[in-house]
Formats: sequence, C-alpha cells, structure tokens
Amino acid sequence: LMGQEFTLNNIETCLKILVQNQTEHIFAELMCHPGYPSDPFIGGCGTEQPDEFSQSIDRQYEFDILSSDHLKNLLENYNVQLSIYDEIF
Repeated sequence: LMGQEFTLNNIETCLKILVQNQTEHIFAELMCHPGYPSDPFIGGCGTEQPDEFSQSIDRQYEFDILSSDHLKNLLENYNVQLSIYDEIF
C-alpha cells in the first residue's frame, strides 16, 4: 500500500487476511513514507533540488492516515501492537 492506495479500507483488508491465516503471533511491516511535501525551491537530500518523491502530496496523505484516530481504532480492534524493529527480536 502506498500513496493514495494507503486507505483505511485497504489496511483493514490486509489485517483481515492476516487474522484469517493466523496461527500464532504475526509480525508484519507497514512500509510508508509519511511527511510533508518538500518545497521544490529548497535543496533536497544530497541533491540540488528535492526529488519528485519528496515533493509528493502522498507523503502528507500517509501522514494524515497514520495520525488519525480512525487508524488507531482500527488497530485496536484487530489487537495490533505497534513496535520498533529492535523490540521484535
């Protein structure tokens, strides 16, 4: 899921599939690149100008989804525990 495909409905569909196939604990990564679109006139990461991705409005869209109460409630309903990589192993 990325950009405009990063919707609550699509996230829930993925969670349903994981739960249906669950045998024990499931470890899954939700890869995303949330943030604010870069200003095209301010330098990017190691380049003279920000690249197309860093200027994408999809970064703001993902940020809004990830910080929403709707996602928080969805994750609670599926008993999802958020963690950092170091906590998994």
